[in-house]
Amino acid sequence: MNKKYLLIIDSVLILGSLLSMFFVVGYTQPLVVAPLNDNGESLMFTLPNVDYLLVDEDLKFGSPKTVFIDEDFNLPLGRYYIKIDSSGKSEIREIKSQVEIILKLKKLEDGSVGVFNVGDSALKVEAYKIGTSINSSLISVDSSSGNGDEK
Repeated sequence: MNKKYLLIIDSVLILGSLLSMFFVVGYTQPLVVAPLNDNGESLMFTLPNVDYLLVDEDLKFGSPKTVFIDEDFNLPLGRYYIKIDSSGKSEIREIKSQVEIILKLKKLEDGSVGVFNVGDSALKVEAYKIGTSINSSLISVDSSSGNGDEK
């Protein structure tokens, strides 16, 4: 009888150890080893359906640069304002950059416009609404770009 109980206890311990190892080693969440989208570019934020937007360092847009769909635009270190004119409404957004970034506008399937990070730096993006942080995320880099260090 004692041998039977010892075999049952040994079997339970071995089975428990194997299941524990399976969950600890074999059932972990997989790492992302490739971009989730086809083109390797990382979506930062979306805009309403527009054909272009204006970018300027001045909130009054005295000398804005016009950026069209499928066009890259470079933003050196600094503060920039983006003006969006859509359906008779105008909206201004602010971008503060602590590194040089390269962004690209692309039409999305739902008709809106996506702003993608196509530069060589991973970006930490923080979204604010009326001075309160509402979202923070790390945006990866284009898969064909350089070293991928976060800046």
